[in-house]
Amino acid sequence: YAGGFTIYPVPNDGSFNVSIFSPTSQSFTLDIYNNIGVRIYQSESFTVNGTVDKPINLKPVTAGLYTVVLKSADSKIIKKFIVNR
Repeated sequence: YAGGFTIYPVPNDGSFNVSIFSPTSQSFTLDIYNNIGVRIYQSESFTVNGTVDKPINLKPVTAGLYTVVLKSADSKIIKKFIVNR
């Protein structure tokens, strides 16, 4: 996977954006896990060709460390972010 993704703003209050870039059309899923590994968000499959900004609202989640897992058919990228209140 030649693209990438960013999470902004970081830290955030549970409402944030995931910006995903892919130079070719690819399908992705996006899952978010809390600090004990419980999945708290799961997206439907979506296609990215270029850049897509995906707004996420997890409010009212507790403050702490969360993990975003972006998966395509041939790759998986993991990033962590902090929720502050």
